[in-house]
Amino acid sequence: MVNNRTCIISGGLFNGYSNVIDLDKTDTLEDIVDQLLHLLSRDLKKLNLNDLADSIISIFFHIHSPETFGEALLSENTIYICNHC
Repeated sequence: MVNNRTCIISGGLFNGYSNVIDLDKTDTLEDIVDQLLHLLSRDLKKLNLNDLADSIISIFFHIHSPETFGEALLSENTIYICNHC
């Protein structure tokens, strides 16, 4: 069974960007963030928006809720990734 979750960036320059992450391919909340940022960077580079893709490195992204990776696995809710705190 695949544990896909929609992940959305909330706030800042990339507000509203969303993609689906397979939680079976992650081990931590940080892995979820890293996977979404990898997909964002890939999508921006496909559009030749290389400066925007490079700017991702300097922004701190994190997840408020769920508070643990276990909660993410048990919930089917969308995961919001914040960068405006």
